[in-house]
Amino acid sequence: METSQDKSDPKVLPPAYHRKSNKRHYAKSVVVITLLVGASAGIGYYTGFQKGKEQGGEAAIKKITEAINPLNLIANNPVLPGTVIGQVTEVGNNVITIKQVNGQEKRIALSESVQVTQQSNTLDISAVKQGNQVTVFVKKDGNKESATRIIIR
Repeated sequence: METSQDKSDPKVLPPAYHRKSNKRHYAKSVVVITLLVGASAGIGYYTGFQKGKEQGGEAAIKKITEAINPLNLIANNPVLPGTVIGQVTEVGNNVITIKQVNGQEKRIALSESVQVTQQSNTLDISAVKQGNQVTVFVKKDGNKESATRIIIR
């Protein structure tokens, strides 16, 4: 038998019960939002950390490789400023262009007496082709540089 004072009827429940119910919903909403924000921040941090670790590792490997490579030691050595090491990208009109091991391109004039060698063979300048790995010894005369010797590796 139901009465008008039945507690399941929302019209009959006291106002304090409704306030408690609203507080519970509010508290649950705050907890859910906090968990979502925290999870998003954690995922973002982890993703960024992994990306940074990969990039940092690649940079470290590149630095170590550059330091170990003896060609880089010669090419970047201030004691041997007249040495250019790299790959020939262009040869022509008394000029040779070398892409150095550090990625920069350098144009060098060819002197008339340039000596070209490969192993123990002396060659003509026409033996220097695009794509050859070379070491070029450069003579500086003021601001002008000219190749005196090219070693094809």
